Parts: sequence; structure tokens; C-alpha cells
Amino acid sequence: MPSSSQETWNRLRYLIKECLTFAEIKDAAGQAGLPLHQLAHLQQRRLPAHGASKSELLDEIGVLLDQLQESDRRQAVTLFIQVCLIKHPDRRTEISREVLRGGFDLTATDELEATEIPRTRVAEGTTIRQVSSSVRGALFDNNTIRSIKTFISYKWQDDAHNKWVEKLATDLRRAGINAILDRWEVRFGDSFTDYMTSKIAEADVVLFVMTTKSVEAAESPKGQGGAVKFEMQMAAARRIAGEKMRLIPIYREGQKTAAHVRDHRYADFRDDFQYEQRLLELIEDLRGDLQIPPVSHPGRLVGHTSIGQELGDNKLQGEFIPRTHDLIVWVESSDGPKSQVARYLAQDAGYLMELMKSVPFATRVKVTLNGDIVIVQERDGVLVLDARTMSVKARLPFSRVDDRPFIRSETLQPDLPIVIVGTDYGKLVAWNWESDEIVFNKHYFTPGKVEWINSLAIDSQQRCVLFVVNNVLFRIQLSDGQILQKEELGAPEETSGLAFCNVNRLLAVGGLMETRVYHLGVPCRHAYTILNGRPLAQEIRFSDDGQLLAILSGMGVGGNAATVRDARTGAVLRGFSDVYPGSSSTKANDLFSLSVRSISFSDDGKLLAIGEGGRIGIYARA
Repeated sequence: MPSSSQETWNRLRYLIKECLTFAEIKDAAGQAGLPLHQLAHLQQRRLPAHGASKSELLDEIGVLLDQLQESDRRQAVTLFIQVCLIKHPDRRTEISREVLRGGFDLTATDELEATEIPRTRVAEGTTIRQVSSSVRGALFDNNTIRSIKTFISYKWQDDAHNKWVEKLATDLRRAGINAILDRWEVRFGDSFTDYMTSKIAEADVVLFVMTTKSVEAAESPKGQGGAVKFEMQMAAARRIAGEKMRLIPIYREGQKTAAHVRDHRYADFRDDFQYEQRLLELIEDLRGDLQIPPVSHPGRLVGHTSIGQELGDNKLQGEFIPRTHDLIVWVESSDGPKSQVARYLAQDAGYLMELMKSVPFATRVKVTLNGDIVIVQERDGVLVLDARTMSVKARLPFSRVDDRPFIRSETLQPDLPIVIVGTDYGKLVAWNWESDEIVFNKHYFTPGKVEWINSLAIDSQQRCVLFVVNNVLFRIQLSDGQILQKEELGAPEETSGLAFCNVNRLLAVGGLMETRVYHLGVPCRHAYTILNGRPLAQEIRFSDDGQLLAILSGMGVGGNAATVRDARTGAVLRGFSDVYPGSSSTKANDLFSLSVRSISFSDDGKLLAIGEGGRIGIYARA
């Protein structure tokens, strides 16, 4: 398992690459005391075939860092952080976010000996301790943030709970928040009453960790409740007196909110899976880093009509037929036995179902410009149905794709009868269904290694297919499958949905907790980040005019959610997260089958189709 300094280095690589030039990265390596003679063979790339890229230089520096002792590696990483902050103080929030995620505690460098740092351009005689202190100050704005005294009120319970509270306090302090905890402050023989009275009296913020037992203690009758009730009474007294003190509930466990904070917005830490995201949100709130997006509304989405109910199933998905408002609707199935695929024609008074076809099963569906229906059967292959008769006109069996399931993703070439599919073993296969020819079949990772290609997009201008694995963007030539370019977008992490808009050149990359939007270029430039409504952004779509962005997220636990946003700013225009009425065959508690399942924009951007369990909801852009 990598150390915190190694993990932080991996997370900072993309920022170092964006913030510093090739020469500055080399210079920083020298300032960090790394042996520059071992990097001398790497010269900046001037032509495509000559020299090294910044990624290759950072690869070599990473190897050198791995060879260092932990204390020396911490020193080197700290200096790289300092150089990035000097060059780009505007990236402070992003840098501090990655430092926190990497678990890198800058205070730990204070424990190192105060020896002078070799080969550095900072002031002569500067020590490791002084540099780490200056970096902490730049990252966390010590003049303001360290004055924010944050008292943590909690009920002592079992060892696991007490350790969790201590971890929260530790993580806050690593972020520059002056978190105060009794376990650190009250020594043997000290008075708890004196501690509580003095610390709450001077606190700027009181965090109340809510559990079933702490809520019971806070609301207990007079003479009971112990320290928790006393602390809440002290905090309430200060607020009643009009003092500027924030009282923030931290929901850790249970369903009941304490009466004195019932109308307060709380930080929800009940799901350990989302601990890191909730921690970052709390830190940003305490530090005042929250960004309020500008008011921008490219249009409202209003309910128009719904279709598909006659198919009698709760797993409906829909896709607009290009250049029309007609829709293909299908029953999503991964392994059979049968799926219904129907075509609905747009009428003045609504929609008319024209044709319906029964196929073995249909996981996902794409529609070509001439109306041919490409059905992906992720465990079996690809079917193509004729646009006029809906009869099977071509089939790609899985044996021609790979010897292992699954087909994870697919996209269509807009001007040719070619579908490109991605597998869970890092392979792309392009198939021309008119000629039944495999255009290319290529692995992009070590054969046999599991590397899911979860989503694909087409860059029509550059004639390439795009995919992202572990936050590395691949640009693949459409003609032969050759790699045109690889680019690190950030620290390695799971990526899922992907969308690209050829009009405004925006690329949206979905992850577990966030979706990041970039301006596609060389290199890509980060535009903004969106918090997913539910864990894992499964599907992402841009409207063809580039004004709207729709994100479907969720892993089936408690249902999915979708949001439609202003693509320029990420501002939310409408959300979809309800559970919709199902058929009589609905299984008890089968919320996943009744929630949002698919999203699709019409070509003109006027209509949005949402798969809502047992119906396709169609919304018009007002």
C-alpha cells in the first residue's frame, strides 16, 4: 500500500503538469534534492518524434521518489506543492483538495530535524519545518483559518465511535481547521467542566456529532444527560445571547435529529463510503470556499407527455431517432429471456406506437442517422435491426469481439455503418455491419488484465474515439484504432460515464462522487466539477447545441438520480430522482427498477426523454 506521500504525489501529478512547464518541473526536482543527473537524458519535446513529454518526466521523478526514505520523500513532495502554489495561487483549492485526499499531513514535517534543504532557491538557511509551515499557510490561509476554533461535542460510546470522532478531528486539523477534542486537551486531574466552559466560550464553531445516544443525552430531563447536554446548553446560551457562533450538526448514526438543531442544515456522515466527500464539503464550508454559480438559465424543462406504459414493464429506456422527435423504446435486459423494442412516432397530439419487435435481450440501444437500430447485448454481441421492418439485418457474435464477456460501452460513427464497442478487458472493436468487416480489434492494456472501458465518445472534428480509464484520456484514431494521444486528467480513480460535445468542445468525465467537465484541447483545461446526485455517474449526455448537460448517477441502491444542467456553468436546471408508478408485477422494495434509467436529447435539443421505470417521460424545453 502506498504511503501518504506517494499517494499525494500520484494525486498531484496532473496539477503539477498543468501548473508547471517542463523546465520548471525539472527545476523543482532539483530544489527537492533529487539527483538531476538521472533526469539529464530527458529533454523537452519540441517535435512529436523527439524529446520527452511532461508525463514521461513525471514518471521518472516518481521512480526517484519511490527510492527515497519516507522523510525525504515527504520533503520533496512538500517542495513540489510549494512551487505549484507560488506559480499558481489560483489553484490553491484544487491543490489542497488533492493533499487532503492523499492523506498527506503537512504537520508531520515539523517532526523532522530542522536541517537546511539542499539545492533549493528559497532563502538561504530555510529549513524543512519552515517550508512545510509556509505551504500549510498558503494552502489553508493560516491567518484566517487557524483562528476558527472548532469545538467537537460528542458522546463517548464504544471504541470504534470514539476513534471515528478522533479521525474526524485529525482530518480537520490536517486541513488547517483548529479542531478541539477533549481527548487531546483534558489531562489527568483536569476538570471536564472547566474544559467545556472555557473552550465553548471561545469557539467559533461547535460541531455536534449526532447519534441515537447523543440525541437522547441532549434531550434528557433536568439533571441527566451528562457532558453532552451541558455542552449543548452552553452553545445554545451563546446563540441566544446573539454571539456569532455556528452550531453544525454532524449526523453520524440514527434517524432522529436533536430538537435544538432540527431546523439546521447538517453534514451527513452516516455513510462511510462517502466519508471523504462529506469531509471535503465540511472543510470547504468552514473555510468559506463554496462557490455560488452565476444565474444562467438556457431554458426550463416542463413535462410534455409520457409513453411506453403499454409495454407493461418497469425497466424501460428510450433513445431519440436522429433528426426527428421519434423514439425507440426498449425493455432493458442483460441476459434475456426476451425484450420488447418499439418505435414511437411523434404526432401533433402526442405519440403513436408504430412497430414492436421481440428480441432475445437488449441492454443498450443506439439509433443511426437512417434509423437503423443497433442493439447491444453485453453478454452476447451486437444486433442491428432494419429501420423500416425492424428485422435483424446483421449480427456481431461475442466470439468475434473477445473470448471473455462483457461489452461495457458502445458508440456509432456518425457517417458510416460502424459501431465501436469497448470491453471490460481494455479492448476496442470496430465493426462495419454493412460489409460485416472488423475494422480494428485492439487491446490498449496488458492482455488479460481487467480494465473496464465504461464509456465512449466520438470527436468528429479530429476523427477519433475518446475513452477514459483511471483518469487517463485516450484519443484513438477512427480509421485503424491507433493511439493518437494519452493524457492524464487527474489522480488515478475509477471513471464511468463520458460525453463529448462537438459544438463547444466540452468533455464530461464521470467518476464515483464527481463529474468533471473539461475544454478538450492539448492539453485539456478543467472547466468545473459537479457532485453526483448518487454515487457513480453511469450515463452523461450533452444536447447537440451544447447548452444542456444531463447526468444519470446511481448504483441501484435506493434508486438512481438524474440532473439537467447548464452546460456552460454546471448550474442545475431540473432534477429527476422520484420513484415512478410501476406495473402490477413490481417486486416489493424494487425501487431501482422504478427509478431513472436512461436519458436522451433530441437532435434539436428541444426534447429530453427520461426512462422513468414503467414509462418514458418526455420533457420540453420552454
